[in-house]
Formats: sequence, structure tokens, C-alpha cells
Amino acid sequence: ESYLAPAAEDICLSNLLAPRWKKQLLPLLATVVTAALFLVWNVPVAFVQGLVSLDSLAALFLELGSETLAAAAESLGDTGRATIEGWVASLTLSSLQLLTLYSGLLAMLSRYGCHVSFTRIDVATLEKMWTFNFFLVLLASCIVGSLYETVELILRNGFCVLIEVLGRTVPSQSTLFFNYVLQDALL
Repeated sequence: ESYLAPAAEDICLSNLLAPRWKKQLLPLLATVVTAALFLVWNVPVAFVQGLVSLDSLAALFLELGSETLAAAAESLGDTGRATIEGWVASLTLSSLQLLTLYSGLLAMLSRYGCHVSFTRIDVATLEKMWTFNFFLVLLASCIVGSLYETVELILRNGFCVLIEVLGRTVPSQSTLFFNYVLQDALL
């Protein structure tokens, strides 16, 4: 892939002058670490999806021995239920993003991609953030409860199974998606 030469002040000399083996090894390693990071993020996404349901929160409160909190969670009206089920989950997910992904971790992984210019490093970082938001917030949240079963079905029956699963689960997750997008736009 070829690009126009960057301006002199935009050149990342450490990547430009890196030895050949480093230019071949580091991008591969950065890709593997990025993929592993995205897979590890399935755990908090699953946890956040569990927070969406007030019924599961009430059951958790009962297990912790707090009957008053469980009764309060079950007795909320429609407005309170919609607020908690929508905003709490999206705020929790955004907080987790702020703590990890926006901390410079993706920028560091992009720098290890051996891009020659700082602009290209920034673009690669934004591409990683977009990939994270698309695949983990949208797609993984739809199939996170049955991720391994879905992979097994795809391997047995083909890619169309994924489209079928998404077609069934996206409408049930629409409240989380709308609240997440709205909350991101407001913050």
C-alpha cells in the first residue's frame, strides 16, 4: 500500500528507521494484542448487558441479602425502569471505554503498527476505536450470551446463521444502542 510522503514534522522516525524484522514483527504482534484485547472486552460487555435488566438486578440484590433494594428495583415505574435499563448500562460501558481504550492503549498499539507518519498512527487509532465500537458494542452485545454456540452454528451451517441471530437479537438490544449513542453524543 502506498501513500504520499508525509510532511517532515509528521514523520515518525522511530518507525521509519526501524529494522526490517521489527517492521514485520511488530505490526503482527500489535494486531494479535488488539484482537486479544477485543476478545477480553466481551466479559465487561456481557456484564453490562446483564445490568440492563432490572429483574436480574433484583435477583442480585436478593442474593446479596438486600430485600429492600430488590423490592425498590421491582417497584419502579415505567419511567424509572427505562432510565435505569437504558442509561446505567450505556454509562457503565462508556466508563469502561474511558478507563481502557481512551487511555492511550490503542494509540500505543497503532504506533507499533510501524506507520511512518503520526497522522497515519492517529488514523489507525481511530480505526481501532471504530472497530471496537462496532464489533463489541453492537455485534457482541447481541450475541454475547451465546457467543460460543453462535460460533459453532456458523462453523456448521455457514455465515447466514449470524445474520439470523442478529436479526432476532438487534431489536431486543435497541434501547441500549439508542441510549449509548445518545449518551455519547451528549458527552
